[in-house]
Amino acid sequence: MGEDSIQMNKGSRLHKIFTTPIFETKLELDIKEIKIFCKEYQQNNESATKSNVGGYQSHNLSLETPVLQSLISVIELVTLDLDPNFGAQIIQNMWFNVNQYNDSNGPHFHPFSVYSGTYYIKTPENCGSIFFEHPASDILSYYNNGTNALYGMPAIENTLYIFPSWLKHFVPPNKNKEERISISFNTSSKE
Repeated sequence: MGEDSIQMNKGSRLHKIFTTPIFETKLELDIKEIKIFCKEYQQNNESATKSNVGGYQSHNLSLETPVLQSLISVIELVTLDLDPNFGAQIIQNMWFNVNQYNDSNGPHFHPFSVYSGTYYIKTPENCGSIFFEHPASDILSYYNNGTNALYGMPAIENTLYIFPSWLKHFVPPNKNKEERISISFNTSSKE
């Protein structure tokens, strides 16, 4: 039996199946340099429209951008250990988000990739955590008014979250007058 199996009473066992992992790690990257890159890019390029409700979302960034190399290396390294079934991962695409007061990112998932993630560059207080929606949230809402249908992870500067790309997620409105800046990405299996 796996580690998600718990022996209870004699002859009884509790199996916790279909768990959904969310990887979190605190990094020590030079966020000042990354912030400068994001602000210069934003000044010279129009916003894309993906999951953003207001705010700014960059187009896919060049994965050759020097300031992103440390982050890309860390992501590709940590995904090696997440699930041996998926093997080594490479960054498929990467973009950044700048959310001002009341800007948000609506519920969405990332098709055609293995993992997705967010790396926080600037996170003032009350700027909006990332929320993950239980895959059976419709059923949970029917039976228990949505209790346990959402799981929030705080937006913490220099923190990286990686999760399965199929997991629906969103970011509520930024309630701080300062902007929140994050970088998002998708991975695919290295062939």
